[in-house]
Amino acid sequence: MTAAMQYVDLLEPRPEDVSLHALALGLEERRFNNQLVAPGQTIADHQLLTARIALAIDAPDDVVIAMLLHDAPEGILCDVPGPLKSWLVVQLRDGSTIPWAKLEQRWLDAICRSLFPEEMAIRIARLVETSDLVHEIDRMALRVEALTMMPGAEDWAADELIETSEGPVRVKPIDPRAWPCMIKRPEAFPWRIVVAELGRFAHGKPCFLGQVGGGLRNVLRKGLLGEGQR
Repeated sequence: MTAAMQYVDLLEPRPEDVSLHALALGLEERRFNNQLVAPGQTIADHQLLTARIALAIDAPDDVVIAMLLHDAPEGILCDVPGPLKSWLVVQLRDGSTIPWAKLEQRWLDAICRSLFPEEMAIRIARLVETSDLVHEIDRMALRVEALTMMPGAEDWAADELIETSEGPVRVKPIDPRAWPCMIKRPEAFPWRIVVAELGRFAHGKPCFLGQVGGGLRNVLRKGLLGEGQR
């Protein structure tokens, strides 16, 4: 049962099983399995950071939205440490098994379908799974976080080869445009509000972050950066 007082099938999630309230509550857990030494950053904070980096480097709108949701399944499942994740498998009711990452992808599909029209939902979920740019922005954020919130991880953050759940990965230098994104603007909105309003905008409903028929980029900039507010 989730915080929305709703029973869900963790192995076979459906869009109607997704409660934004329950999801946002789960995403308020601290990152890195609560092992941060510095003041804690939540999973939701990390997603907002990656989305701001995507805006800063002029990534397409779909990529910005993908960054807002790339770790969303952890709000229902849990934040499994990367080195462990690649070893985990889940046994289904028919006796077959799938990797943990595939279960996360099932939840991401359900989350996207609960928020957006079908075509957009498929597009965003596929980006999270396959886009090199999405993965690169995530790794860029990880390196920025290591240098600012993880004392002792400076060598790891500076290394061109980092260990991920998929094995060693060569990363590019941190884009200098990423650094200002660490500063959370007081006029920006919480993760839950940004995502909920994006969903309303995508369905053509009234949205206080932007007018129906207006530009999606303006909605993203107002939600993530507070731009356009009085």
